[in-house]
Amino acid sequence: MRFASSGERKRAIRRIPQLKEEEQADFVPLLTEFAESDLDSSIRENCLTVLGQLGHKESAPLCAMALKDKSPDVVRAALGAMDEVRTVESGPALASWVKEADFTENNPNLGAAIRLLGKLEYAELADFLKTKSVDNQTHSETRLAILLYF
Repeated sequence: MRFASSGERKRAIRRIPQLKEEEQADFVPLLTEFAESDLDSSIRENCLTVLGQLGHKESAPLCAMALKDKSPDVVRAALGAMDEVRTVESGPALASWVKEADFTENNPNLGAAIRLLGKLEYAELADFLKTKSVDNQTHSETRLAILLYF
């Protein structure tokens, strides 16, 4: 998986969940390495998605780090993995990312993060989101996500 073309690597990564559970664990270190530092954003995205599918709770810090990725697809995959695993440790990282986000634009990743905070019952962000919900500059889709949070 290190030296194949990007397409072949992605196919191999996507097949890992189909392996036997004991075989899947052998690939977790490689998935983690690729998700952290691969130059191809689609490889990072696929690795995060698969880590979430595998229910790998130890990848929560990696997902939190991936929220800062320049690729919106990698951020979406990190949010998806966080949603699959749902660890309490994800709350502060998500909250920090949400606070820094632009609420004036339609950002599906922001909406997903807010809804995930609701699923995690992360109440520490409630006052901030209440303020954003009544702000006329907040995009209507983001307001809907805030409503679902509550």
